[in-house]
Amino acid sequence: MLASPVEASRWVLVAEADSAKHFIDADAIVWDGQIASSWLRTEYSGRGPKEESAVLEKWMNDCENARSKLLAFTSYKADGSVLRSSQAPRYLLEWSEIKGGSTYQVAHQRICAQRPGGERG
Repeated sequence: MLASPVEASRWVLVAEADSAKHFIDADAIVWDGQIASSWLRTEYSGRGPKEESAVLEKWMNDCENARSKLLAFTSYKADGSVLRSSQAPRYLLEWSEIKGGSTYQVAHQRICAQRPGGERG
């Protein structure tokens, strides 16, 4: 289990595969119209693609247009120490379309379903 880099009230499992489990923090979603800021946590059963055991990512989700952008991430070693971390300035970030059938599509749908007024994208 990941050492607690972000205190969350409710991490909700959104997808699971042999190599990883993916969670969203359902209590930390912040809305600005159709845009949601959210946290996604991935826990690997072994080591991840870059030797990490877990990754915590901050995303913006555009629920009206089914697109997203990654704002920041932190990768953790098995002992909970930080492996790498990065945050991009917002002016450098571009929106990306959500890929159908991806783990992130499932997370995006779960996040957008919590939108006041219901799911769109």
